Amino acid sequence: MTRMNGQRPPARPVQRQPLPGAVPNAVERLAQIKDHQWSFWEDVQENWQGWLGSLIFHLALLLLFWAVTWKIMHERRDVWIEGEEPKKKKEYPKDKLDDVIKKSLVDSEIDKPASVDADVLRPNPGYNDNLDPGAPEWITAGGHLTGLGGAGGGGDHLAGKGWGGYIAGLQRDGLDIMFVFDSTGSMGGIILEVKTRIKTLMNVVKYLVPNARLGLVTYRDLKKYDLDDFEYTVRFQKLTKGDDDGIRKLQRFLRETEAYGGGDIPEAVFDGVKAAIQKSGWRQGGKKIIIVFGDAPPRPENNGLAKIYDLCRQWHTKTGGIISCIDTTGGSKLLEEFRQMAHEGGGESSFLNDERAIIKQLVVFIFGSRWKTQIDKVSKKFLEPADNAIIEEVK
Repeated sequence: MTRMNGQRPPARPVQRQPLPGAVPNAVERLAQIKDHQWSFWEDVQENWQGWLGSLIFHLALLLLFWAVTWKIMHERRDVWIEGEEPKKKKEYPKDKLDDVIKKSLVDSEIDKPASVDADVLRPNPGYNDNLDPGAPEWITAGGHLTGLGGAGGGGDHLAGKGWGGYIAGLQRDGLDIMFVFDSTGSMGGIILEVKTRIKTLMNVVKYLVPNARLGLVTYRDLKKYDLDDFEYTVRFQKLTKGDDDGIRKLQRFLRETEAYGGGDIPEAVFDGVKAAIQKSGWRQGGKKIIIVFGDAPPRPENNGLAKIYDLCRQWHTKTGGIISCIDTTGGSKLLEEFRQMAHEGGGESSFLNDERAIIKQLVVFIFGSRWKTQIDKVSKKFLEPADNAIIEEVK
């Protein structure tokens, strides 16, 4: 090597190549990670079509799920169950069974009505000496079922206008009807009849008052009186229009209602009427009708009779609403408690010997027994063809 001025030339830098299989040092590894690090926003920018398609697909799934859920909740939101949860059946040792029966409330003493103040139970509660002309003998009128008041139901300002004026007033102001019925074991035949003909009944009502609405309340008994048969105290379907969707709601509610249980004789009539008054969704200005039908009196404990009479009276006085009652025991004497409830509620009361006549009686009580002749003419257009159809179906 030639020396320049007696000095060695500077050494050339050696370009080192990594050996095959050599592991990069930490600095090189960080550089590689940084170069290949995934970025969400960069990925979206580079593949925006794919991300947009995925977003649309998942939004469609969410919308479909929401639509199905909303439909289910919308259809069921006005059906409620009130009362305590059903209790589990208990298994009692044989030697303690007698003690259980002795402590239970299924006893003859429970059926004795509690003492009530004299001004609540009248000598002849529910009777009205001035019955409307043409009213059947088995009808007792506790008030006027003949017109509309300022707050709905009640009042007499349509009474002098005849049948046509009365119906025109209902068509103008609206008609809301709540059926409140006992669904304990003894009511099987009546409930089946209502299930079979609820659509026909609604057609009769719609024919006269197209904007009428109908709701249902069914009651059994309080948990402590129903022992192991308890399922609910009150179930109800809010007022619904008489269109196809509304009729399906009513039919579904009735389909899910079975006659079962009951325990002792008195039932939770007060709870059923209270639910109808407070949770039906009554419209302002329309006529309000509650029709109670069952075969057992209200519970008398804790001054229960006075409470339900007061409830009926206050609702009728404050809202003009009407409460009528049908005794379905099949006897020849009307339940005194039902007669008094109708009296306080400004409505009518009757007993029913033939369960097949329940629909006709409900229609009569919706519009009032004073119009029975006119109602019969309209009912024949719907009820008799329905009767024939049912007979043919049975054959």
